[in-house]
Amino acid sequence: MSQRYECYDADSTDIEIVPPGTEIGEDDADDHTLIIGNPWSAALALFGGLDGIEHFAYRVLTTTKKTRARLDAEQTPAARPDVDPAERWQTGDIVLAADRQLWCRADEADAAEGWPWAYVHSYAPRQHADHLPEGAVDEHTPARPLALLLRDGRPTIQTAPDDDPSTRPLTP
Repeated sequence: MSQRYECYDADSTDIEIVPPGTEIGEDDADDHTLIIGNPWSAALALFGGLDGIEHFAYRVLTTTKKTRARLDAEQTPAARPDVDPAERWQTGDIVLAADRQLWCRADEADAAEGWPWAYVHSYAPRQHADHLPEGAVDEHTPARPLALLLRDGRPTIQTAPDDDPSTRPLTP
């Protein structure tokens, strides 16, 4: 079978999520369905319910971020000086960056491909110990310094924080 593409402009393509029971072609949708395009000419119906649609959107965003980061790295090959080569992060570490963003250290395979940090919002160590989010950004994206919050699913800070200005961020 040969490849077939329908081409749409990303800024003006129709997008809609329809509820279960909506007629799609000759069938009715069993669950929520994402419709991309105009059903009266050509459209893609993506089945999978709200969770499946959300996972699909996450994959699109992750792929876009990886592509953008790769292109940025190709245009600016010099390493940023704020990344300390002595940093030793472990897979699954949760850190707080200087810009207040949370990051999760991806697995070694993603790190080897140049995507060592993942967006933490889709990862909960206790619930998904066997699954880490895919690496999505390069080593230089999380703003330094980084403060280690969780390692091996356990907090690294053992006491309640205080107002002491001498308290320093924890680093591995």
